[in-house]
Amino acid sequence: MGRRTTRSNRLSLVAQAHWLRRRYPDTFWSIRGGVLRWRGELRPTDLSRRYLVELTYTIGTRPRVFVRGPPLARFPGRKLPHVWDDGSLCLYLPKACEWAPTMRLADTIVVWASEWLFFYESWLLTGDWLGGGHEPRK
Repeated sequence: MGRRTTRSNRLSLVAQAHWLRRRYPDTFWSIRGGVLRWRGELRPTDLSRRYLVELTYTIGTRPRVFVRGPPLARFPGRKLPHVWDDGSLCLYLPKACEWAPTMRLADTIVVWASEWLFFYESWLLTGDWLGGGHEPRK
């Protein structure tokens, strides 16, 4: 069972932005209209390409990560695995309380996005998703 999150122990958007900037100094972030947007490059391994990703987060919703470039290729005859209908990456199971607003986006969601990209690159080579998890329900 997950821990209950209260207003007093969740991290504010400003605090989340602080930790993102501290861990990833060469990236961009903004807070406008109650939405935190973070953009940065992730490179899962030294042999990987660089991916421009965008994280969006509003208090009370799940964080969403989108790959903005380069376009994600598909394994022949397959749809892209572990993505939500809006195109955001499926990084965790929201109902399983694997992420909570008390956790730093910089230490969880961004790291999980890099791991997702690692498993994506493996999937392109083999056609098998080795990252575990479940396909999100549409």
